[in-house]
Amino acid sequence: MGSFTFKSERVRRVCGLILFVVGLVVIFFVLPTAQYIYKGFLYIDTAKNQWWAPLFAMGLMTVLTVLAVPGTVSFLASGVIFGFRKGMIISMFGTTMGSCCALLVGRNLIRAPLEEYIDKTATFRAVDRAIREQGWRFVAMLRMCPLLPFNIMNYVLSTTAVGFWGYTFSTFFFLTPEEGATVYLGSIMQTLTDACSGGTPMTPESILFITIGVIGSIIMLICVTYFTGGRVKEYIAIERLAVAELAPLFV
Repeated sequence: MGSFTFKSERVRRVCGLILFVVGLVVIFFVLPTAQYIYKGFLYIDTAKNQWWAPLFAMGLMTVLTVLAVPGTVSFLASGVIFGFRKGMIISMFGTTMGSCCALLVGRNLIRAPLEEYIDKTATFRAVDRAIREQGWRFVAMLRMCPLLPFNIMNYVLSTTAVGFWGYTFSTFFFLTPEEGATVYLGSIMQTLTDACSGGTPMTPESILFITIGVIGSIIMLICVTYFTGGRVKEYIAIERLAVAELAPLFV
């Protein structure tokens, strides 16, 4: 009886994973999802002065994060629509909520059906061991590295033993370099559009400020990527040695 129950549960989890994958295929390759996303942000833009517009934007970001849509889309749109300060706040909360939902979805639809495979794979074991030993600090480094798309890392992290609150804390605070740079670029795009369409003219001071901001954002992302990428590789290499698997993780 116990064996039958275990097999039934396993079949249920595998079927759930298959349905999830099929749903993603339908969303991205059958439905006009790009048009829906565009219309969603366009609707927010037309109603951005309404009190509920930021909440609607956070909800849309949550859905897009669960669907693993590149965060650049949401960050740029947020900056264009709301400007840097409000757009940054909306991005931080919307992305964090979406990442938490993705973690829960991944643990129920990915981790459980593939648990045996994950436990036998050196890469996943190394990441899991690093998270067990470093905790939220390792997750923070993953979040700060733009080379590792955070929406994909949500599902990778769902296969590990990362704690929910440490994961939430790291996501909220340590995604800010990527969020800040992209939201800022979005706000600049809106400023330039307004200036070109006959709105507020660009002064030499504002042009200088924007130039410094763009260069500073690029330099910051390069420095953060260089530092965190090296540290992540170092930790993974150490943990792979710990599990007696010497094949390199990064080519």
